Amino acid sequence: MRCLSFLTLALLFYGCALNSKTPKPSGLVGTWRWVQVDRQPIEHPFYIRYYLDGTALTWPAPAGWSTTNGVSHGRYHLHKKLLVIETGAGKDDPKSEVEIRGNELVLINVESNRLIYRRVIPDLEPGKLPAAAIR
Repeated sequence: MRCLSFLTLALLFYGCALNSKTPKPSGLVGTWRWVQVDRQPIEHPFYIRYYLDGTALTWPAPAGWSTTNGVSHGRYHLHKKLLVIETGAGKDDPKSEVEIRGNELVLINVESNRLIYRRVIPDLEPGKLPAAAIR
């Protein structure tokens, strides 16, 4: 009887583990193209790729940004509903409210600008542009 109870308990825990939602990597991870700010379309392609380890790469990097072959390197982390760009300013690091709805990423910065990004599938390698963006 004790063996049957142990087996039942083990199966119950196993079933709960299968049905529980294990945390997935952040929906933020992947490549995104900036498409709009405050309902105005972005004319020139700009991409950001977020990695699970907190690394973020952007391209093509604007003039004056520190880059390697046109790709800017940085770090980020999520804090509650905020995306924090790690600049070394500590509590003054830039923050944006973040919301992900399917393949759309919405960032609202402290100036209340609404930045819209669309997921790029498949992920682009940093520095690369999709064939449709090259003219």
